[in-house]
Amino acid sequence: MNLYYMPLSIQTHQTGDIHVVSVLNYTNHNGRAESMLTSSLYNCTNNTKQDQLTEQHELHWADGEVISTSGKEQQWRDVLPRTKGFTLLEVTCATNRSSTQLQR
Repeated sequence: MNLYYMPLSIQTHQTGDIHVVSVLNYTNHNGRAESMLTSSLYNCTNNTKQDQLTEQHELHWADGEVISTSGKEQQWRDVLPRTKGFTLLEVTCATNRSSTQLQR
């Protein structure tokens, strides 16, 4: 299972929340490659995230047929420490801090 994010997708909203697009490549219970493309908002102060859109694909890198899609905005939820999601939160927030400092 590998989680990747798209650095060029990182945008800061007026609320201070940060938008990022990520892809999770994994092998399903039948041994087939699949992936999950996710568009999420992160709150760096509260260590929370809210998924905006998810698409499950039949191949890695969000390639192949779309298995399922959810465009329903999810509830904000805590990002648990020592998870791939928390690592993504840390990288996203650090990248945002760096770009903000460069713009000053």
